[in-house]
Amino acid sequence: DRPLTAVVHTAAVLDDGVIEALTPDQLDRVLRVKVEATRHLHELTRDLDLSAFVLFSSFAATFGAPGQGN
Repeated sequence: DRPLTAVVHTAAVLDDGVIEALTPDQLDRVLRVKVEATRHLHELTRDLDLSAFVLFSSFAATFGAPGQGN
């Protein structure tokens, strides 16, 4: 009697590193969680009348906190 109306995705994997030291494997580990989970959530909810589908990533990704390059 209470349908799902919103999804908030806040997945994260901790694998810190400055941009110059990041390896392809580090980027893959961190981004895979976000991208694959987002895709699955979309597929599972595509036929629902959601009022919100929110994807959250770290504030550091936007403003460049040291060690949070990925």
